[in-house]
Amino acid sequence: MEVWNYLYTGAKIGSKKHDILYQIRNRQESKSVYLLCLNGKLDNRLEIISYRETLGEHYPHEDLTVVGLAKDYEEAEDLLEEIATEVYLATKDVNISDFLLDRIKERR
Repeated sequence: MEVWNYLYTGAKIGSKKHDILYQIRNRQESKSVYLLCLNGKLDNRLEIISYRETLGEHYPHEDLTVVGLAKDYEEAEDLLEEIATEVYLATKDVNISDFLLDRIKERR
């Protein structure tokens, strides 16, 4: 699982962002956190995934790129809507995955 350095974050994450990122990078338990991920196995579709789900032994981590963090599912939906709006305003298209992948490449 790759974690993007320029994450979209929900307001409820607040100052806990760095602690949560540490837990994710070190595969430690964390309270309710939802990840917005590009899934390489699914044509880089943007998905909302519970972080706890990714802790499963057989979860396919290698194809995920985390681009956002939210405290709960509702906030994750709001963040997804915010990203979709940003993409549409910038490109007049709704191809979220291409937009985010281009941004990831630009910022490396």
